[in-house]
Amino acid sequence: YLIFDKSLEDLPILLAGLAKNIKLIGVDPCESTIDSLDSVLKGKKVNNLYLLAHGSAGSIALGKDNINSNFLKDNSSIISNWSINNLHLYSCDVGQDHSFIQSLDHITNSNIFYSLEKVGHAACGGSWDLLSTHKDSSLTSNNIVPFNSCAISNWKNSLGVLQLNDAEVASFVTNPT
Repeated sequence: YLIFDKSLEDLPILLAGLAKNIKLIGVDPCESTIDSLDSVLKGKKVNNLYLLAHGSAGSIALGKDNINSNFLKDNSSIISNWSINNLHLYSCDVGQDHSFIQSLDHITNSNIFYSLEKVGHAACGGSWDLLSTHKDSSLTSNNIVPFNSCAISNWKNSLGVLQLNDAEVASFVTNPT
């Protein structure tokens, strides 16, 4: 499965290059994150689950909620019932909060693939390479990207969360060009 944020920029470019055996589940920004995920994962054994959404250190922006440490704690009784072998987090910087990754690993009992840096096009400073929580050194890097090289090359975006300070917001509001 590929569970993705429906509001991502230029999404059709990536999805056109998706491996044929992967089922798509889009999550609208106004949908309940836990309900969306549970409706797909409850009672199923999933070998590879790919999450594609904007992220920041210890947080994935999917649906109307952020998947972060509080989300994991509040929903651990639901999440712990999912059977996911490998969870691939295509979200910028999410692994910078090591305790979040450890919590996710512990609650899901899955091999978590994550990034400490930007995920996306090289021109945006991104990469599609992920690190792994698995102890087997042969799995410390993830090269199993669900998109073909053409889609990755043509999708000229990254999955980071735009963060502005007060001065930048005020400047944009006064002059949005």
